[in-house]
Amino acid sequence: MPPLNLHLLLCAGTLPASWGSREAFPALRYLGLQHSTISGPLPESWASPGAFKNVQLMDLSDTQISGSIPPVWSDATAFPNLVFLGLNHTSLTGSLPAFHNGQLQILQQLQFQ
Repeated sequence: MPPLNLHLLLCAGTLPASWGSREAFPALRYLGLQHSTISGPLPESWASPGAFKNVQLMDLSDTQISGSIPPVWSDATAFPNLVFLGLNHTSLTGSLPAFHNGQLQILQQLQFQ
């Protein structure tokens, strides 16, 4: 499946919770929503077992997402192949979940400012 790269498009609204279903993007490896007007919270459903199971790069930088990173995003079954997670220049608040405590062991780079 080719990358789903929607950055710099006029994407607006909230992140769809339905994208967290197993059937939504079974072969997706790259999700790029950076530099869009996507807003609202990060859906907990995106961390459901089987959701985004092949995603290696997820870039949500320079968006209007807000709230905190759901703790379930650091579960061992969430994003099993994720290597890069970009969350720079968002309106996220709160502390980071325990990505470093043995969870998401493959994650090599987390960008969060």
